[in-house]
Amino acid sequence: MEAIGDADDSVDNMDRFSNFLADAPAGNPYQNLAYFAQTTISDDWYRFDYGRIENKKMYGQTTPPKIPLEKLDIPVALFQGSLDELADPTDVEWLAQQIPNAIVYREMYELGHMSFSLAKDMTWFTKDVMILIDAYSSNSNQTFLQ
Repeated sequence: MEAIGDADDSVDNMDRFSNFLADAPAGNPYQNLAYFAQTTISDDWYRFDYGRIENKKMYGQTTPPKIPLEKLDIPVALFQGSLDELADPTDVEWLAQQIPNAIVYREMYELGHMSFSLAKDMTWFTKDVMILIDAYSSNSNQTFLQ
């Protein structure tokens, strides 16, 4: 996990790493890992590939359909890390180009992939995320702060 999640002790609180992994894979089934692998071999986003026979049953065609990102019509906040090797800046930029009208907030932080959960400095969350939750949710952020 440390290698693929690009843990970086210069920004991450590695004392919390064992707590982070205590329930790993924490409900992350094999299918999620298989889908992640599928997404790395294409220049676009497609639904899960079950194989020709199951795809035909699920989607009515032998290949998975493309996900129509251009139709995304919900507010999207992109939080990206300049040290993130898993969701690297190039990939985040590609996504931003696919959904420009959906992006309501975009910020790059000096964080790696795991840093969004384990950073020594989590003020980005209280400063930026909580404001967005308050602005776009139907309930008050006070619910999350109790």
